Amino acid sequence: MAAKRNDESVTERDFVMTRVFDAPARLLFDAYSRREHLMQWFGPRGYPLTLCEVDFRVGGRFRFAMTGANGEQNTPFGGQYLEIIPNRKIVYDNGFEAPGAERMVVTVIFDELNEKTTLTIHTRFASVAMKNEHLGLGFQGGVSSGLDQLEELVTGRKRRKVVVSTFVTLDGYMVGPEEDISWVAANFDPQMQNDIAEEMASSECFLFGKITYEIFAAYWPNAIPYEADDALKPAQGKEDPRIIRALNECPKLVFSKTLAPPTWKNTKVYRDGLEDRIRGLKSEPGGKISVQGSASVVQALERADLVDEYRLYLHPVLIGAGKQLFTGGVSRQDFTLLHGKIYGNGVVGLSYVRKPR
Repeated sequence: MAAKRNDESVTERDFVMTRVFDAPARLLFDAYSRREHLMQWFGPRGYPLTLCEVDFRVGGRFRFAMTGANGEQNTPFGGQYLEIIPNRKIVYDNGFEAPGAERMVVTVIFDELNEKTTLTIHTRFASVAMKNEHLGLGFQGGVSSGLDQLEELVTGRKRRKVVVSTFVTLDGYMVGPEEDISWVAANFDPQMQNDIAEEMASSECFLFGKITYEIFAAYWPNAIPYEADDALKPAQGKEDPRIIRALNECPKLVFSKTLAPPTWKNTKVYRDGLEDRIRGLKSEPGGKISVQGSASVVQALERADLVDEYRLYLHPVLIGAGKQLFTGGVSRQDFTLLHGKIYGNGVVGLSYVRKPR
């Protein structure tokens, strides 16, 4: 079970969240008071501030708006700074720009001890109904997600996330019988290939099960990169140099009880303990852990609630049998559509990110 990161309390009209940061109060206060910092962390992950006006002084006003996965800017909200004590306290009111909208008063306390700071956010809603409405819409998760990003900003550390990237059929299969993926080549698209290459190039390490690893290890160490002026067609037998570089240079973690000692460089094999090892990696600073195919590993991660993002390439085909992306034994996990893209071949690229827990 993941360690508890926030302390929360709810009373009739109040919601309080507290978190301890491994950073001095001045850095946290700075992150709350400067526009360039607020734009990097304020609000839930996946909903960036696309409107950010800040006049940080008592009596000054702020005005924010976020943009969701659909690319549309949400209703602006904002308020006035009521009290400011440098590195100690900020009080402001806040509400949506809508006729008759109720307002809340937010008090942020910075309590530093030995270079660690306890940040307390006390939100007092105008009414019980307002409180219930906000909590029902996931207010707690949104605040917590914002604090995750604030923590990354002030500590200079970005926690790893697990991203499952896979082709999938309309009926939910990652591969057909005997690892058949002929339906992928039949729907090849240069733009899709480019997006996959960009995605893989941004990975810090790759996670595999035995079968997918053996397929990759037999091909990618000797793959031939195409030149910039090559026509990008799979029949050429050439590959995107970004994919070749990423797969050969990045660490590869393989979970298998029976895999023979690997010869592909930068490979480490684990015989067991997938959940504990990945949970440990996610608790450390670092980049993206990319899972390519590897149905058995994906399903184990799903059951353990360790997947942060799915990048799915949904192909317009039914195959009726094979290895499924989702199987039984998974508890409810809520995701938000980060972006979607329709390729010329009819494939739809979808990116879903885990909603704040």
